[in-house]
Amino acid sequence: MEVSLAESSQVSNRSTFKSFAVLELLGRVPQPLTLVDIARATDLNRTTAKRFVSTLCELGYVERLAVVMPRPLVSSRV
Repeated sequence: MEVSLAESSQVSNRSTFKSFAVLELLGRVPQPLTLVDIARATDLNRTTAKRFVSTLCELGYVERLAVVMPRPLVSSRV
């Protein structure tokens, strides 16, 4: 069942939807993405995208690759 972030407003925990939006995006694209790319593709602001990516990194679901100037790249580990 596919639900957009806009439709998730009726769900009690929108953070779960946002986390999965990031994971699904990273799982769909073959190349690593920047935080700006992730924010843009998921309609999240950059601060929110960074917070979700950081949490997913801590949990081992995504990883930050070597820092590439000017921004680090992120890819899925799942």
